[in-house]
Amino acid sequence: MAAGATMLDFHTRGRKKSTGAEMRKRQQDQSGGTDAYDLQRAWATYKEVVVIRNGKYWADLIKDRGRGWFVSIDVWYAEIPAAIRCQSNGNIGHTMGVAPETHSDGRWLVSDPLCTGYKWVKPSDLRRAMEAWGKRIGIGSAINYTTAQEVAIVEPKPPPIDPPKPPEPPCPPCPDCPECPDCPDVYEIIRARDREWIAHLTPSYGRVPGAQWGDARWGDDSWM
Repeated sequence: MAAGATMLDFHTRGRKKSTGAEMRKRQQDQSGGTDAYDLQRAWATYKEVVVIRNGKYWADLIKDRGRGWFVSIDVWYAEIPAAIRCQSNGNIGHTMGVAPETHSDGRWLVSDPLCTGYKWVKPSDLRRAMEAWGKRIGIGSAINYTTAQEVAIVEPKPPPIDPPKPPEPPCPPCPDCPECPDCPDVYEIIRARDREWIAHLTPSYGRVPGAQWGDARWGDDSWM
């Protein structure tokens, strides 16, 4: 059950944690040993699903682990090398957790509930121990292991990005668009035009009759 607790932590990316004792308490069988079905019932209380792969073969485990899955394996502990066992008596059926990480020399990262922390173990040692357990329980060269139901991780969608605003239409020439911000005041435009017209007429007509224009002169725009 302790290996199943480690698998739960891995499968949920740390969102759900447990212990072997807590797993044992969460399933119905409180006497004797536990098996994959007990683990499956315990996981259901966390709203997670254990996939039981009993009777499969080594090639199946290679494929599942290659998907990046954590697997809990059943072994005959005596077949695990004594140097990496954490209990002198190996004559027991035992469950260990195998992470998807692989050492540069090919060894696999293994969580043994009888040990403290993880250990690097040769895959060949694990296979031998698993197949030895299979022979003892009458399934020949088949093996027993469990993994977690594959769940698609849905990443949160980024907030929608407002489309860029279309550029403002360009202003027409200023005389036709006096309200444009870059254009001079409309009255300045009109006065400039009148000044040009006055300057054009002054040499030809001189002074404007007072009855019509008062004191203003052609060429004198002080009246504007």
